[in-house]
Amino acid sequence: MKIKLLSILLGGIISLISFSGCESGPQAQDGAAFGAVSGAILGAIVGHQSGDGAEGAAIGAFAGALLGHAVGDEKDRNYAEQQHYRTELEIAKARQARVRKEREDAIARAKAIESYEQRQKEAEAEAEIYGLQGS
Repeated sequence: MKIKLLSILLGGIISLISFSGCESGPQAQDGAAFGAVSGAILGAIVGHQSGDGAEGAAIGAFAGALLGHAVGDEKDRNYAEQQHYRTELEIAKARQARVRKEREDAIARAKAIESYEQRQKEAEAEAEIYGLQGS
């Protein structure tokens, strides 16, 4: 019975650690491995005190792997969310810079038109003055 339980638990631990890489990020994978090792050590100590260190180690490893994976997965999700917000912030900054540049260009065009119109008025005034003096 104990060997069957140990086999199932060890198989579960190996499966958990192996398959945690399929959909999980690096923190979840590391967390599962660290949790399995830590849980095995603590489980072996507790199991030894109660009479069966191997069974305690297997149970501890399985529980530690589950807990470590859950904690690591949450860290991965937080990291992904932070990256998403950083990307959104960079996009917003780029849009803001583009709008600022467009506004500066529009102001420069308006000043150029104003300057052109002013020169036209001055040229018309000079033409009128010279036109009157020439007659």
